[in-house]
Amino acid sequence: MTLLPLFLACSQELIPGERVLGADLPVEAFYGEEGDLLGWTVAGAEGAWMGAAPGGEYSLGLGLAGETVPRRTSAPARWVGVWEGRLIQAAPEGLYLDGALVWDDEPITSMAVGPSIFVTTATELLALSTEGEVRWSAPARGARGIAVGVDRVVVGLCGERCEVRGWTLGGQGLGTLLDAGRHGAIAEWSGLLWAGDPMWEEDLGRGRVCNEVGVCIEGEPGDHLGVGIGGGYAAGVFNRHLTPQRARIVPLVAAGPVLVLETGAEGQVLSLAGDEETLVIGAPHQAHGGAVVGAMFLRHHL
Repeated sequence: MTLLPLFLACSQELIPGERVLGADLPVEAFYGEEGDLLGWTVAGAEGAWMGAAPGGEYSLGLGLAGETVPRRTSAPARWVGVWEGRLIQAAPEGLYLDGALVWDDEPITSMAVGPSIFVTTATELLALSTEGEVRWSAPARGARGIAVGVDRVVVGLCGERCEVRGWTLGGQGLGTLLDAGRHGAIAEWSGLLWAGDPMWEEDLGRGRVCNEVGVCIEGEPGDHLGVGIGGGYAAGVFNRHLTPQRARIVPLVAAGPVLVLETGAEGQVLSLAGDEETLVIGAPHQAHGGAVVGAMFLRHHL
């Protein structure tokens, strides 16, 4: 566990309201090893945080099962979650509980954890138990992401257009809830569904995130805001078009600063997770010690 040493030479060039992580605000940094891609996705609940490192075929768990030190659990994971202090991992090859394979009937395209473990395949949304039993399923062709709220599960679907559809936790369909952008993130925060539109078709795409009651937040030129949503924030990429170059992590509500990572790989996509007390940032192409290793950054709100 290390404090991230970030400093901007010309902080006056920042947009008003931006605060640099590691200089203006404290942050904890956890790094992988060369090729790990730590932070490909991040997740957490109840004080336990984790990040997938698909390049090294493991996940880094923090605070799992009451532990306060990092713990690696081996599995070729792209998606991670926590269930009563136990690590849930998923890859296209299957679903793992604490490193043990429990379901591999079809290739997985996304995963999220709630009262059940929810996975999508090329054609379906499935609610699974920790033993790998299918509790219910629903058609979900073209799934591109999944999130679990207090009383529903939502899935981003892309065909000719992209949208977010919902189901109750028991499997009853709720229909289309929100439009979405291609390769944009979806998340639930404070009872509202948010979806991102990174505007990849434009080199200087600002990107934006919108919620189901019509509130939208737009990024700066080149941000492609909306590739990551979680923990009350939205993120885009490490933006080479800004001076100084940086990644901006924007709050979903007006109160609070825009968080800044001032180091990163050009165009790096960030992943986010968190709760009212902690924000977790995944930066899978972050360099450290002269190699691309990936990183997890934890920002504890004071």
